[in-house]
Amino acid sequence: MQERYNEINTTTDVLKERYILGAELVGKYDFPMLAKVNGSVDGLEPVVFTEMNKCKQPKKAIGHFFINDERFERVWNNAEKYVDMLSNFKWVCSPDFTCYGGMPLALRVFQTYKARALAYYLWSRGVNIIPTVGWNEPESWEWCFDGIPKGSIVAVSTNGIVGKESIEHYCTGYKVMLDHVEPSKVVCVGRPLDVSKEVDIIYFDSYSMQMRKRLSDGKPRLSEEKER
Repeated sequence: MQERYNEINTTTDVLKERYILGAELVGKYDFPMLAKVNGSVDGLEPVVFTEMNKCKQPKKAIGHFFINDERFERVWNNAEKYVDMLSNFKWVCSPDFTCYGGMPLALRVFQTYKARALAYYLWSRGVNIIPTVGWNEPESWEWCFDGIPKGSIVAVSTNGIVGKESIEHYCTGYKVMLDHVEPSKVVCVGRPLDVSKEVDIIYFDSYSMQMRKRLSDGKPRLSEEKER
């Protein structure tokens, strides 16, 4: 095991190294290692980040960030501001920054680093974090699972997975994820896909799925959010 990270190298910490103070850094790109978590996630209400401040029973809810990055980039910029709100929730799926296969490798690695660093910081401040894991092109499989603890509950999302090729790519990557991470359980925000059934999957409605149900029920419409 490597030594715990204990440095801040820039004036006023413009790189936000404070987010990974005390972390064990792992893998080719030194992602902070997240904590293994287990526990019940059954019966919880999914709440997207932009609706969290309206949630009346956060201890009965699972928060998530499966919406466009611009809606939660402010958490990366000032994580301290959101600790109290996030720590009220039973669970929070860690932030998932956009990471597409067509992006430059450096940007994909940085987006994944941001996700791990922010997750580690929030966990260190008492937020009940479920590690979120994502993947894109097969070359990302060499590093995109680094920092995700084995044997833990993990979160994924099927938002934006449409079309035969995209679905096949997701399902292949999902099996690779199972082999690398060996999760005890998978939380999936979004519609079910025909993935490997080796591990129990608990599905939660995405924000758009919730909106469609509310509209069909005749309930007041909330502000729309785009999803990834």
